[in-house]
Amino acid sequence: MNNLKLVAQILLLFQLLQAGTTGKISGKVVDENNQPLIGCNIIVKGTSYGAATNLEGEYFILNVPPGTYQISALMIGYGTVTIEGAQVIVDLTEKADFLLKPETIEGEEIIVMAEKPTVRLDQTSMSAVVSSEDIENLPVTDVGDIIELQAGIVRDPNGGFHVRGGRSSEVSFWVDGVATTDSYDGSSGLEIENAGIQEVQVISGTFNAEYGQAMSGIVNVVTKDGGEEYKGNLDFYGGGYHSDHSDIHSLSSPFSNWQSFTDINGDGNWDYGEILYDLNNNGIWDEGEIYWDRNGNQSWDGDEGSEPLNDDVGYDGYLGDYYDYNGDGKTTQPSPGEGNGRRDWGEHEFSLDQNGYTKYLNIFENIFQQSNFSGSLSGPVPLLSDKLTFYSTFRYYRSSGRYYGRNLFTPTGLFSDEKIVPLSPYSKLSGQFKLTYKIRSSIKTSYTGYITEKSYKNYDSYYKYNPEGLLWNYESDQSHMLSLTHSIDQNTFYELKYLDFSSGYDQSLYEEEDVPNSMMVMDQGALDKLDLNDSIQIRTGYDVFQDVPRYNIIPVDGGLYEVIDMNDQTGY
Repeated sequence: MNNLKLVAQILLLFQLLQAGTTGKISGKVVDENNQPLIGCNIIVKGTSYGAATNLEGEYFILNVPPGTYQISALMIGYGTVTIEGAQVIVDLTEKADFLLKPETIEGEEIIVMAEKPTVRLDQTSMSAVVSSEDIENLPVTDVGDIIELQAGIVRDPNGGFHVRGGRSSEVSFWVDGVATTDSYDGSSGLEIENAGIQEVQVISGTFNAEYGQAMSGIVNVVTKDGGEEYKGNLDFYGGGYHSDHSDIHSLSSPFSNWQSFTDINGDGNWDYGEILYDLNNNGIWDEGEIYWDRNGNQSWDGDEGSEPLNDDVGYDGYLGDYYDYNGDGKTTQPSPGEGNGRRDWGEHEFSLDQNGYTKYLNIFENIFQQSNFSGSLSGPVPLLSDKLTFYSTFRYYRSSGRYYGRNLFTPTGLFSDEKIVPLSPYSKLSGQFKLTYKIRSSIKTSYTGYITEKSYKNYDSYYKYNPEGLLWNYESDQSHMLSLTHSIDQNTFYELKYLDFSSGYDQSLYEEEDVPNSMMVMDQGALDKLDLNDSIQIRTGYDVFQDVPRYNIIPVDGGLYEVIDMNDQTGY
């Protein structure tokens, strides 16, 4: 059992010391004669953001959350002009210039589509920005997939990200303007599901001074706020890894078969160079026999060095069966045994239909081999002011993985049921809940809570015949974030943020209350209540069982006894 608890707190980070979470809109309003229009109202539709032009006809709007907006310019005597598709990006400025013409028809509005600039003059770093609209259209399941798609990013087998060849520990993670890098393993302390992401920004070089403790790259995630309307969705998918082709598995798999001869060219007959098997020592090949006819004369030449012969094949087919490739008397590979037409212990056969393997492979038999259930709900808080909104997401994901082993032995060394068992199962439950309260147009506060629970096993081929010997890994993350944004005037605002997150890591083989063969300490009275004549059957071979006493009793000092109940063989 390995238990590690990490707690980190980040208190009151000011805007100059935190990653950006908002962008800026700026531009100029002129008339047909290219003269500036003073006092023209600029509004961002669907929000409370807006501004008015100055003496030069210029304006700017600060602290705008990332997203795609409609921006309108309104002035008495002039027709309204609306720019659609203006995209605000974190830390960057979206230009929106307007040309207003005298109004000829009352209520006339001109719609202009925003164009993406070829060059952003205020962008000083190499970065990639992925919006919520992009995420919906990408074949990704989590934020890690989004990051991995960006140029210069490589993801290692342990899940770490390497930016331009740097170390995984050199990447800094930020969520809503707060550093969330886990000091334990360098990963992100918060796992945000795709449904809750407004924008992901991946900076791969020359990042600004506001980002600290990073040498290779920055991953900056901005989460969604609830809107004025209710929105929600539910998603489900299931799948699996399935095939009915027996020839796709290598000899190293736990489902392999060493045939009576290796038909290399697939013609159904033995040819020169193909392995033969001789069990009855008659010097020629018979069905089910084992030797290696290296010179192709279809007889064993009596030299185990040149043509290895298996001397240890038992006629009952029980254990001891191996193919002595080099004739040194040591086991190197299993063999099919004595060729009696049935599978005996120690022999290998291959069929996709045995021991439930087809069930695990076939999506129609096991649709939940890999499954995902997720959803989101947002909008104003019922029965309260529309100034208080919420955004919530949840996701449950599980996968049996594509690697399987055969349960030949238990972790305690006993024979097991030979069922097909996943070697890399994984499950994850996560949730996110965000409350946003606009006290007034210049003050906004929010609370966000995150929770993630994981359980999984790391694949290791060493355990393919003892899959239950793999350790279970458990991770538990909980986080709480508070923020306050105050716009003092059109030119100035500040933010206060607080984050508390904790991460727990555990490993175990057995559940604590169900450890196999656990020892109990009893006095004579408790011992008398046990049926000491009780026995159990344990498996000592492929189809061989033996009766043994259920209780193993050892006297200790003080009239006490150490009692081991052998009835619990597996602990699962």
